[in-house]
Amino acid sequence: LVTTDHDDNILRVLDGNPKAPLAADDPATNVLHGYGRGFLTTNTDVDYWSFTASRGQLLTLAVDNSAFPDDGRIYWRIYNEAGNQLAEFLNGDSEQGQNGPVTIPRDGRYYVLAQHWSPSYRGEYRFRVSLAPPGSQLESEDNNNRDQSDPVTLTAFGQTALLTHGDELCLDDVEYQRFRRQVRDPNWQRQILAQPLSTRRAFARQVREQSEASHRDTDGDRWTDIDPAAAVHWLTQAGAGFMIHGHTHRPASQTLAPGLERHVLSDWDLEDSTRAGRAEVLRWTADGLERRPPTRAARR
Repeated sequence: LVTTDHDDNILRVLDGNPKAPLAADDPATNVLHGYGRGFLTTNTDVDYWSFTASRGQLLTLAVDNSAFPDDGRIYWRIYNEAGNQLAEFLNGDSEQGQNGPVTIPRDGRYYVLAQHWSPSYRGEYRFRVSLAPPGSQLESEDNNNRDQSDPVTLTAFGQTALLTHGDELCLDDVEYQRFRRQVRDPNWQRQILAQPLSTRRAFARQVREQSEASHRDTDGDRWTDIDPAAAVHWLTQAGAGFMIHGHTHRPASQTLAPGLERHVLSDWDLEDSTRAGRAEVLRWTADGLERRPPTRAARR
């Protein structure tokens, strides 16, 4: 496909690919991805792309036209074979975007429409279509702050559990929360990654040694625990009956509110001579949760 841009005196040659099924990202997860690359030439130009999907699959469309130097907003729509619209969104001023997951209603062919939003847009765009198996948990926009964050949930045996590391819920540990925000700051991450590998390894060892020293100097009963009200809020928002988390080094189970529980994972420490070694596996079966030592964890 050859396109011309007379205003800018540019000739482009787009080498198309033959039609092919969406490729599996990972055979274990069976998440399928397909990629497209197109060009909008005029204010009235629209592009249609098609793919096949099966009932129950979860569809997301991610787009990127950040190479455009000006206002690169494009309007995106997803249709079924009958022409009914399933979703629409406008990628933001960052020229990137993604729709929330859409459940495919039936087997068939579906279409992606790309249409200019900004009158000045004439340029290239790229997008990715992803199809995840039924029951998968995908990111749901907008999750741009903690209150909108996606909880990781797991449903089995007629119950739903919320899985989390647990550190974000330790609200009273002000120093740790300050450190947590720092290491997740993109500017800080870029500065660290710009350092030589030896420097980064030395920094990681220093942080680990400081953490272990803090644990040794602090009685286990006085370690900061999760905030119960925040945990109840997370469980309620996720529609889960219990939470499984770590971080606090306090393996135990606790009722947080009527019908809401938490189960804390054991840390694995078999080398500390000052206390009994700990190493548990939390096993979830139809009979409930059971704590097992590693030697029994694999037994049925």
